[in-house]
Amino acid sequence: DALRYFLTTGSAPGQDIRYMEDKVIASSNYLNKIWNSARFVLVSLGDNFVEEKIDYTKLRPMELDILSKLNKTIENYETYMDKYEYSLASNYLYNFVYDDFCSNYLEMSKVSLNGSDEEYKNVVKNVLVAVLKDIIIMIHPFAPFITEELYLALPTHLESIMLEKFVSTRELPSVDLSEVEVLYKMISDIRNYKVTNKIAPNQKLDFEIETNKELFASFEEYFSRFAFANKLSIVKSSSSKGIKFVYTDFTLYIEDGVSDEEKEAKKAKDIAYLESEIDRCKKMLSNPNFVNKAPKEKVDLERNKLSELEAKLANLK
Repeated sequence: DALRYFLTTGSAPGQDIRYMEDKVIASSNYLNKIWNSARFVLVSLGDNFVEEKIDYTKLRPMELDILSKLNKTIENYETYMDKYEYSLASNYLYNFVYDDFCSNYLEMSKVSLNGSDEEYKNVVKNVLVAVLKDIIIMIHPFAPFITEELYLALPTHLESIMLEKFVSTRELPSVDLSEVEVLYKMISDIRNYKVTNKIAPNQKLDFEIETNKELFASFEEYFSRFAFANKLSIVKSSSSKGIKFVYTDFTLYIEDGVSDEEKEAKKAKDIAYLESEIDRCKKMLSNPNFVNKAPKEKVDLERNKLSELEAKLANLK
């Protein structure tokens, strides 16, 4: 399956293709991602799950968002499959699987699956099964063996995936889902902020969101869980001096508990360290004995290191 996926998605009509082991491995990793996501969904269903028809008019924003993105993926997939442009078709599906389904919705669904609303918990399970089934059917032409195995593990299935109808888009209610995108972007920005500032991923921080919009139910619950919020305030007008991130109709403030004086002291310390390292690199590279006698790889390494240090220093300043 991994080899087949690589061959069908890594070539263009009429062109030869060079075999690349790393791309076959990447294909295997992608299929493994689908396998693991399917295992999560199937385990989450429980023993007494019965698949039911989804009432799309009663879905909440998170479920409507993933189904809306699935609709767009199906449209793009079919457009390029009809043109025999398999690489482009699979690329849309790949992005949906990795970004929208696995990285975002699967994680968010845990809030509902672990919640107390049993009725809606069952709705989320049906959405998970529906999305997973469509993914399996769309990836089937590229990877028929793993998809047959996964299809037969679904709660409701025919004798073979080959007898199944192909995917089609769903009629969804027209709802503004921009808040869902903002929620995902906020969580991503907070994670990047923590990495940049060497803060532990699970470190709890205080947040304030300034907006005039009425947030959908569970917005605060999703945010607090995945941003590791110690305290979250939703206000119409903010006077916060925290780190600011601006979005359409929203402004996020991060209060990391570190004073401006402490931040400036740390910055000054980092600048001093970088300047001393840059000075050391320049002395080495200006030394004829080092440049002429050291291995070329060692000299290139120092030059690259100098460029990186100078870039970091410029960024800090």
